[in-house]
Amino acid sequence: MYLFAYGSLTWNPNFEYESKKPAYIKNFTIRFWNKHHKYGRVATIIRAPTITNGILYKIDDNNITNLDLRENNYSRFNVSVFDETTAAVTLATVYIANNVVIEDIDTTAKAIANSNDTSYLTNLYKTNPNVYLEELVRLVKYHKKQNRIYRVLILILIFITVFTSVYNFQNFKLKI
Repeated sequence: MYLFAYGSLTWNPNFEYESKKPAYIKNFTIRFWNKHHKYGRVATIIRAPTITNGILYKIDDNNITNLDLRENNYSRFNVSVFDETTAAVTLATVYIANNVVIEDIDTTAKAIANSNDTSYLTNLYKTNPNVYLEELVRLVKYHKKQNRIYRVLILILIFITVFTSVYNFQNFKLKI
């Protein structure tokens, strides 16, 4: 079976897999609307006219029981996943958070900024920055529109710091 991962499953897969490769899904975008008791905010995806980058894993069907336990506040759905290199389509399972409370971008930005655990977000950026760049760009555009130059500068500094210290720009691709 195939699993599409877009959040912590990209950098912390606690399951065995036969293969993995960069991939994306259409008509979804990432939001940090799901609250977690340990990490503050964790990713989920919602319907939107854009793409979400992630990892396509080929896994044994027996792994799904453990994944269901790990992703206990998420439900499984089937999605069409596109290979980042060839654009080949594969049907895969994806986990989407249950009972997500929709909030405005300012509330999300404040929650992330006030989070005590920055290592979680740093790890996500380290292993799959494409997935999170869209959210960062969205936050910058929002604060720029609100004439909050200070917040825009902070977000840009976060971007520069994280990307220059943890990611090789030669492999960077952005699909918006």
